[in-house]
Amino acid sequence: GQGAHRAARVARGIDGTLALGFTSSAAAHALIPRIIRAYRESYPDVEIAIAEDNAQGLTQRVAEGRLDIGILRAPVSAPEGVTYHRLLNEAMLLALPSNHRLIAGIGEESLESLERRGLPLATLADEHFILVRKPGAPGMYANLLDACRHAGFEPRVAFEVDRMLTNLSLVAAGAGLSAVPASMTELHRSSIFYCPILDARPRLAAPITLACRAFNPSPALQNFIALARQLAGRPQRRDRG
Repeated sequence: GQGAHRAARVARGIDGTLALGFTSSAAAHALIPRIIRAYRESYPDVEIAIAEDNAQGLTQRVAEGRLDIGILRAPVSAPEGVTYHRLLNEAMLLALPSNHRLIAGIGEESLESLERRGLPLATLADEHFILVRKPGAPGMYANLLDACRHAGFEPRVAFEVDRMLTNLSLVAAGAGLSAVPASMTELHRSSIFYCPILDARPRLAAPITLACRAFNPSPALQNFIALARQLAGRPQRRDRG
């Protein structure tokens, strides 16, 4: 009857539910809404519940079985019951207030060339940094701190915030500078200047990662992972951890 028919559909992942969460900075990447939209079109009968949280909160919920999947930047912990799939890596760009002394009074042409060329990390030695830290995302910012030390200075941290969007609002308000994934540079365009960071070692990159239920993943979840990897151009399972 009806129940057996639905059970068969759930077993194929074309019916059922999918509990999905993301961080605001992962959702700012165009790939994420594209994956969710494609999934809705391919599996219209799967009911999707959507939540937002920071990386630590999402990972915790996946580990506890309250979420099937969390879409985040860099993994912040490795609890049992969670597997990670890296979908992509993008560049981190420097974000500074558009009236900052390093760029104030530069002509339009020099600004454009700076936007392409970037600023050396060593020029930022006296600046105040705004970081998104654990429980948000220690991964990306740990690299930024290491790169500053490698460039010969201990960065002065003015603020540590929980979310990437707060971080950009503070930069826009002139409270300091930060580094953000390249896909977030559409935000606060009039009040923030974005450019590459030169000579950063380690290289500053921002991943997008799926944190998924490892135990007994539902067919709906397996279909989501396959679709996400396909749209990110990484169909085969190569990465470990």
